[in-house]
Amino acid sequence: MLTLFHAPLTRSTRVRWLLEELGDPFELREMDFMSDERAQPEFRKLSPEGRLPVLVDGDFVLLESTAIIEYILETQGQGKFVPEDAQARAKMRQWMHWGEATLLLPADMVIEHEIMKPEAERVPAVAAEGREKFGKCLKVLDDQLATTKDKGGFVLGELTAADFVLMYGVLFGSVLQINKDLKNVEAYYTNIASRPKFQAAMGDSFQALEAMAEMIPG
Repeated sequence: MLTLFHAPLTRSTRVRWLLEELGDPFELREMDFMSDERAQPEFRKLSPEGRLPVLVDGDFVLLESTAIIEYILETQGQGKFVPEDAQARAKMRQWMHWGEATLLLPADMVIEHEIMKPEAERVPAVAAEGREKFGKCLKVLDDQLATTKDKGGFVLGELTAADFVLMYGVLFGSVLQINKDLKNVEAYYTNIASRPKFQAAMGDSFQALEAMAEMIPG
């Protein structure tokens, strides 16, 4: 049985949502992200930097949420959430990498300089630049979703591995109120947020999002 080390509102939410959708039993090891659990020697043997998520499959340990998603789908997905066509699979991976490397970089700039850093260390210009870049990225996603909204409503039409990655960034776009004028992204968010398996995966991440929203200046 797969074991997922997870904390609310971390990238492990992506993996938990996938596992919930697949429906196979798995062990969930919930961690307190703000405690010293991730610094303990036993956990550092699995994740040397103390990062989440961590997937354990017998003696096999895997880090990085996108790699974990691909591994799970390859070993027990039985063809679910992966297109049959080679070019469609390549597009799926394109959006997976974009969702991690491109979409989240400016989101992190905003979160760090509006919420996470002590107020004295925040740089408003960095937060503003992050908001501008994050908005441009979400507009790219909005344009893509305009082409697929009548084909299933996900980034490639039907639900694929790419959506498990992208939704994490869209969550932050929503709480930071950057999605609000992007009707296709907002519809995408609403569609996914209404899925029972997504709601099960989020757990108390919804509460963490609400707490984050209350910390946003102004």
